[in-house]
Amino acid sequence: MYKIKIKTFKPNFDYQAIVSVDADPLAERCFLIDRTTLDVIGSKPVTTEIIKFRVPLKNANKSSVMVIIVDDDDTYNAAIIDGVQAEIIDANLVKI
Repeated sequence: MYKIKIKTFKPNFDYQAIVSVDADPLAERCFLIDRTTLDVIGSKPVTTEIIKFRVPLKNANKSSVMVIIVDDDDTYNAAIIDGVQAEIIDANLVKI
């Protein structure tokens, strides 16, 4: 009698989606909102000029993300960019 052992193959890549925001240095907070559900996808303080958010992969297939940057002292109006599409990356190659 022969025994057969089946091995599963696990690929060595990990696809994810990211949104990179080039924020105004005077901004203090950045939000990502799903345009279809109005759920907040992410929120980060603006500490560097480029802010990266890891988002669900479904946001890479359509332009359904709104990016909002605001300041905390109400000096400037909020800036909103609508129709942002996430970029698909291999998470093994990119450090966020």
